[in-house]
Amino acid sequence: GNIGDCVKFVITTHVPDHELYTTKYDFIIEDTLPEGIIYHDDGADHKFVLKVNDVVTTENYTKTIDNNKITVTIDAKKLKKDDILIKNLP
Repeated sequence: GNIGDCVKFVITTHVPDHELYTTKYDFIIEDTLPEGIIYHDDGADHKFVLKVNDVVTTENYTKTIDNNKITVTIDAKKLKKDDILIKNLP
């Protein structure tokens, strides 16, 4: 690759057991890239995608991108234990 190229990556994780949380359970994914590499989300060719069990979801989460750090907070009370979450930035 060359400087300035977009690199696609995927982070996969499972929802932990949260049955003891009776009102709210936020599942937080944080990722920090090395210095000099930034997240880019222009909503077109370079787009953040969150999947649950391989199905794209657009609800029940927020994302914050700050240069080389991304934080995704998911309302996991709507998910089942062991659902698979995939965070993807093509």
